[in-house]
Amino acid sequence: MLEIRDFSDRHEGEQVEFSVRSSALYLAWQLLLPFLLLVLGFVVAVVLPGLVTLGAGVTVLITLFLLGLPLLWLAWRFSLWYYDYFIITNLRILDFERRPFLYEKRNEAMLNRIQDVRVAFPNSLTTILNIGHVYVQTAGMAGQLSFRYASRPNSVQARLLHLLAQGQSPKPRPEPLSQPVMAMGRSVRPSPLSQPVMAMGRSVGPSPLGTSTGGSAPAPEKTDEQTKLPQPRKRTVHDLFFFSPVAGTEQKTWRKHWWVLFKSVVLPILFAVLLFGLFVLVSNSTARLIIAMLFLGNLLYLGWRVIDWYNDVYILTDDRIVDIEKVPLVSEDRREARLAMIQDVNYVQPNLTARILGFGDVIIETAAKTGAFTFSSVPNPREVQKEIFARWEGTRQSKS
Repeated sequence: MLEIRDFSDRHEGEQVEFSVRSSALYLAWQLLLPFLLLVLGFVVAVVLPGLVTLGAGVTVLITLFLLGLPLLWLAWRFSLWYYDYFIITNLRILDFERRPFLYEKRNEAMLNRIQDVRVAFPNSLTTILNIGHVYVQTAGMAGQLSFRYASRPNSVQARLLHLLAQGQSPKPRPEPLSQPVMAMGRSVRPSPLSQPVMAMGRSVGPSPLGTSTGGSAPAPEKTDEQTKLPQPRKRTVHDLFFFSPVAGTEQKTWRKHWWVLFKSVVLPILFAVLLFGLFVLVSNSTARLIIAMLFLGNLLYLGWRVIDWYNDVYILTDDRIVDIEKVPLVSEDRREARLAMIQDVNYVQPNLTARILGFGDVIIETAAKTGAFTFSSVPNPREVQKEIFARWEGTRQSKS
């Protein structure tokens, strides 16, 4: 909506990838109160002259007051929404905010300075409407760039991380000195149309594919399909209850230990057993109906607790770590950071139960100012630590 394709102070060769404004639903909510006041003022302006005798001048002043103030408020609210946006280019991210006639603010950060991208759904309504906050943590003076009430925030996060991955893909290593010399030698050979020459008793000529033997075929150029940004995924009812998938290859996923699930469901299970026993023993139909309703409600709560445990996941991909905390129909908090930002990985088993059952907390220190990632109560934390270190070291070697 109202996509921005250009802006002042755009660098040479810089291209706008996409822009973000707050959701239109958020704008409608902001305009609701002044719109209702405008309607009320219009009704009063129409009805008042029939109830009270007023002069023409007084009537005009009252009408201007009743209609003018809500209109000004509507215009003000719309301008605040319109002049508050993010622009993401192939080089940087820019945060614009302007209040007409008062002040203007612009923060920006280079893409290679982004350390962490986090998405949060603050309440149940935003979860259902797929409207949330996007927080971008940078290593520069800008600190944290935040954008509130964006539509499809998970899609914004995915597109940002896609741009980061493109910008940090490993560069080709320089060829040894011998390879340019060989290439120069090949360049002075006869063309494929000429006769092959004899060298050391062997015929050295064009290959069947039209390239010189010993040479390598040129690397294919990337097509538009390979370089385009990922398209937003359509949201389903499933996403209201369960976390949305994470893009990336070679994924490794951990959830909290079964002991955490057991502690959260043991009371609902015992209560269900108690209600079942009462249903069998009680003969009064009204009492049995009440017990049955309580039993059904308890089962729904039990299922909600299980889904809540299932949705707290920690994911390791080929290029980043992801921490998802989703409460069904209530909220969602998704943090992601690149493996290159990891500085240290530790684990701790905080008590005797954790030692006996083999679970603990894995703390991943990153360069981001938002603090550490904590994989809480994961099974076999030592193996989790080893896996993260292995992926981190692989990322470092691929970029060297």
